[in-house]
Parts: sequence; C-alpha cells; structure tokens
Amino acid sequence: MKLGISIEIYRMDEVEEKVRAAAESGFKYCQMFLREVEATEATASKVAEVCRKFGLKIGPVGAYANPLRPDESPMGTDMKKVKEIICLLPILGSSEIAIWSGSYSQNLLEYSEGNYGTGALKELASVTDEILGLMESINGKLIFEPYYTHVLHDEDSIVSFINLVQSDRVKVVMDPPNFISPEDYERRDEKMVHLIDSLHKYIGAAHFKDFRLAPDGSWDYPGPGGGEMNYPLFFRAMAKYEYDSWGIIEHVKPQEYASAETFIESQVKKSDLDLQWF
Repeated sequence: MKLGISIEIYRMDEVEEKVRAAAESGFKYCQMFLREVEATEATASKVAEVCRKFGLKIGPVGAYANPLRPDESPMGTDMKKVKEIICLLPILGSSEIAIWSGSYSQNLLEYSEGNYGTGALKELASVTDEILGLMESINGKLIFEPYYTHVLHDEDSIVSFINLVQSDRVKVVMDPPNFISPEDYERRDEKMVHLIDSLHKYIGAAHFKDFRLAPDGSWDYPGPGGGEMNYPLFFRAMAKYEYDSWGIIEHVKPQEYASAETFIESQVKKSDLDLQWF
C-alpha cells in the first residue's frame, strides 16, 4: 500500500507549508485537493513545483463535486471545475481523480429518495462516460467516494453501477466510516469486513479517518485514532486481497501529520502485518 496524506489547499500561500509538513512527516505520496483555489495552469504548475521540491508524489486529485447537482459547489468544486482539473492532471503528474458518488439532495450528506433507484445509477453512468472520455488520452482513472446516503451507498449499488459502466477505469474509495449509517453502527466491524470482501476488486483508494456516533445521532469524523474505527481488522481484511494502491490519511491538520502516520503504523503492527506492506 502507498501511504499518503490528504492535502487540502484553501489558499495558494499555504501550499509550501502543507507540502513541507507532509514531507518532513515522512510521506512520499498525497491526495491533492484544490479546495478553494482556482483550477488554472498557473495554480497546478505551482502545486506540482512545490511537490517536486519536497519529493512528494501526487496520487489521486480530489475534485469533490456532486455529479447529480453539477452547478453546486459543496466543497468548493462544481462539475465545471472537475473538468478544468482533468485538463490539469498531466501538469500535476496524476492520472486519477476522486469525486463524490453524488446525491439529489441539496445537503450532500442527507438522504434523498431519488438516490435509490436505477434512474440515479443511469444518470451517474452518463456523467461517468463523459468524464472517462475527457481522460481517455491519459488513460485516466475515476474514483468515486461513496456515502451511505448517496447513489453509491452499499455493496449492491456499487456492483450494479460497475456492471452498468463496464469500465476498469472506474473504482471506488474504501472509507468504512462513509458506509456506516447510525442504524449500522453497532455492527460496524461486521459490515466493514463484508464491504471489503464484496468490493475488493473495485477499490482504487483507501481513506483513513475515524468516526464516532454522538448520543443525539450526529456524526463526528476525526482523524485516525480519534474515534472507534477498528483499524487492525480493517488492515487484515485489506491485506487478505493483497491491496497495493493508495492509502490516504485524511481529516488531520499539518501539525498532526506525523502523529497520524505513527498511529497508522502502530495499527498495522497490531494487525500482525509487516510494515513493508506500506
């Protein structure tokens, strides 16, 4: 597995600080997210230059738009910006883009009845065809990040979607907290293992964050070690299938990069796995 850190860029004057912190914490890879900055050649060139300076390889590029509400920017990115970022992938040294799997709900993380039918899968497949066409010249990979309220919300919806699009360039993010609803929280370990067993062929990246369900039913998604994620079980389940792609730590600040990496390595050891797996 290629262990990396998620770097979110809100202002261009913070690029060097965050990339330096990642490199000094021992990371060789990152998922780069141009969250609140414009997607221009100048921006991409600057980010790529700083990453080269500190020896950091960009893996997937985050472009977290809502493909089913293309004009909205839930995290600083709409579908127009996604297309702009695709044009910049060669400058960034990447051929992979990560995007939300999408929802008809105005609030990206809330339920919508329309998300749970063949019509939603077909609309997402249409968006997928367009994006794959834009990335064809670089043989680019599209990685969808599911969530339990989204169109891609469980193993059945993901397998149905993959069968619909019929492309080995379409993958999903394995981020167990994203798949767990409040109703599933008590059986989260069982569900996590089942997800990995069912979807291992389609995983293009793994995300490492944590989760904790509050008494009022709300979610907290801190960085690794801040909640109740069973990392040893997660790593054993992934290693069973010899997963060797991206493992991206997220939801941590630059001053927490080093401790997050140390925590993840400690969990690999608890899993009785060789650290050479990373």
